[in-house]
Formats: sequence, structure tokens, C-alpha cells
Amino acid sequence: MPHHHHLTDQIVSRAAEVVMAERGRALSAAERARLRGAVESELIVAEIRELMRDHPPATVREIVLSSIPPEEWTPAIGDKMRRLCDEAMGCA
Repeated sequence: MPHHHHLTDQIVSRAAEVVMAERGRALSAAERARLRGAVESELIVAEIRELMRDHPPATVREIVLSSIPPEEWTPAIGDKMRRLCDEAMGCA
């Protein structure tokens, strides 16, 4: 599964512009971080749902978990990806 950093950056930047235009203030660093996490998660869930069209749940989980590069893998990231699989599959 490819990372969605560029698309996430575009969405967060656009959201920051909207907040500035409508509320007259910039997003705080904490707000940007929360928004970035939420957008990234939604993009991953959408990609998992696409995989589900062609693969059974166990295969999808394997694809998702094996997509994490070894240098980025941590127990927390593994747990997050399992949670996103559950959410995408309606198990959450």
C-alpha cells in the first residue's frame, strides 16, 4: 500500500486555507497533526476497501500488514493498521 503523504499534505493545506478564510485563524500545530492523522487513516481505509473487492479478509490483512516497510514497523503501527482493517471491514 503506497503512502499517501502528498495527497494528505494537499488535503491538510486546503483545510487550513478554508479555516483561515472562514474563521480568520490558522490551524494550530496540534490541529494540523490531528487532521493529518485523520486524513491518512481515511485514505488507508478507502484503499483497504478497494482491496476487499478482489481479496478475502485474511489476504487483505496480510497485504496491509506486509506493506509496512520494516524500518517503519512498530507495534503501534501494526495495531493501527489492524484497527483500520477492522474499521474498513465493518468489525470496529
